[in-house]
Amino acid sequence: MMKSVVDLPPGGSAKILKFENAKTASLLESMGLFIGQSIHVIHKSATIVIGVNHRMVAMSKSLARKVHVSL
Repeated sequence: MMKSVVDLPPGGSAKILKFENAKTASLLESMGLFIGQSIHVIHKSATIVIGVNHRMVAMSKSLARKVHVSL
């Protein structure tokens, strides 16, 4: 079973493995997220805030489910 960003606990870290589809990839790449990057969860509620490359990126849980990660 593959994990997604929504499965990570606050403070958890992971590496982006893939995006669910090309449309999702295009959106996330425009937000500065790319396959192979290391991320960490800063805050988790209705919106998930992750840290990547000294930046914070907020996304909905539905979008976070489309970002597949390795722990």
